[in-house]
Amino acid sequence: AAMGAGLRRAVGLMGLMAVTTKIPLKFLRPIMILLAIKVYKDVKFESLSTILEYITGSLGVLLANSAAHLRKTRRPKRIILIRHGESVGNVDKNLYARIPDNQMELSKEGQAQAVRCAKKLQQIIGDESVIYYVSPYLRTRMTQQILAEWVGGKNAPCIEEPRIREQDFGNFQDPKQMRKSMKERADFGRFYYRFTNGESGADVYDRMSGFFNTLFRHMDTLERQRYDNYVIVSHGLTMRLFVMRYLKWSVQQFEQVHNPENCEIWMMQRQSNSGRYILTTDIRYGNFEQGRGVPNTMRVVSRCSADFSKSPKHMKILREIRLEHEAEESIGESTQIREHKEQKGVTVGSFGQNRRHIRTRQFREAIRRSTSPAPITEEKDI
Repeated sequence: AAMGAGLRRAVGLMGLMAVTTKIPLKFLRPIMILLAIKVYKDVKFESLSTILEYITGSLGVLLANSAAHLRKTRRPKRIILIRHGESVGNVDKNLYARIPDNQMELSKEGQAQAVRCAKKLQQIIGDESVIYYVSPYLRTRMTQQILAEWVGGKNAPCIEEPRIREQDFGNFQDPKQMRKSMKERADFGRFYYRFTNGESGADVYDRMSGFFNTLFRHMDTLERQRYDNYVIVSHGLTMRLFVMRYLKWSVQQFEQVHNPENCEIWMMQRQSNSGRYILTTDIRYGNFEQGRGVPNTMRVVSRCSADFSKSPKHMKILREIRLEHEAEESIGESTQIREHKEQKGVTVGSFGQNRRHIRTRQFREAIRRSTSPAPITEEKDI
């Protein structure tokens, strides 16, 4: 009875897989025979039902891997990031004291920049399909509308995404206070500095990570329409953080990447059928005036954290900590040293421990400064 129940269950699962995956029975039969032969040679089973269950599981793994590969091959050819055109707030900073940041419209020059950008975008995309993601701010929506007139048409699909909005600098912004905050941010670091009643770059990174995951789920869903190009119209900081998130830049690398100009285009191209993207735009990095563009190692998904962990400076700190710890553990302290410490009012063992704690703090501080934040989700295949 048990064998019959197991057999019926296995056959039912295989029939369900054949229907849902639309595999013709003429192809399913030889697959079952080959798997049965392999199972018979490699594994000893007590009954036919266990063999069929094993075959069903193997087919399930095979189909799951095939579906994952299919999703990656359906990803768009390009992910294109575009900063909005020049806004009236870019021209006159005092306007932020009486106009909300999200209501800053494009200046006349900003509209002309958007038209020039649209012509460049048309040369890149041509007649290929496109879908837009746009920040809800007025200047980005105006930029996207101009782009759509040239690429995709006014009826091109467009998704308004609040998570790719500009960094929050507070509400109405006092010009004097903002100049002071900008100077402090330059000294403190753009990624970690938090504006009063606003956000830090790390906060924007967190919400950008959420959008990042949503975007790739949208790409990989087989039921959705496939588009050749995903165009994201947003802001300078969000563009840098998006690329940082995907290419796994460290915070130190992020700080050296220049902010894009108004209507500047950054393009990420898909590599064959792997589903991975490479940064093809020569963005400004470090001392760009001396010809230093973004390094080639930062154009692909990097291993900056792993590379830092193997750097000579990093290894030297680890070695010193380990040697001091081993010396304290193996040698110990003599009675005279203990008495000397007690006379001086020093806690036993504090000399070596203090040195080790200082080294440990230095090591942790170096890690904090030179590595990127931990990914929210594992993305080795993204």
